[in-house]
Amino acid sequence: MPTVNLCPYNAQGPNGFGFVDYNADFRAGSFGKQASYGVTLASASWIMNELTKMDGIRIYSFTERAWDDHQDVIVFGRPGIDE
Repeated sequence: MPTVNLCPYNAQGPNGFGFVDYNADFRAGSFGKQASYGVTLASASWIMNELTKMDGIRIYSFTERAWDDHQDVIVFGRPGIDE
C-alpha cells in the first residue's frame, strides 16, 4: 500500500480550518476517480463561528471526542424543534 502523505504543516492554519489532500498515488489506488480526498480539520471556535452566522440555527450539543473517542460531535437545528 502506498504511503499516505499528509503535508508536514498544521493543516488547521491560522483561521481554524484546513484541508490536506492525500497524495495522488494513494487516491488513485484507493478512491478511484475522486479528484480530491483527504483530511479536514476545524477548530471548535471556527465551527461555532460559522454556525452562528446562519439565521435560525440553535446549537443543541457539542462534545469533544464523542465519536470513537477521536471525533467531535456537534448537534444543531432549528429553534423550537424540541418543544
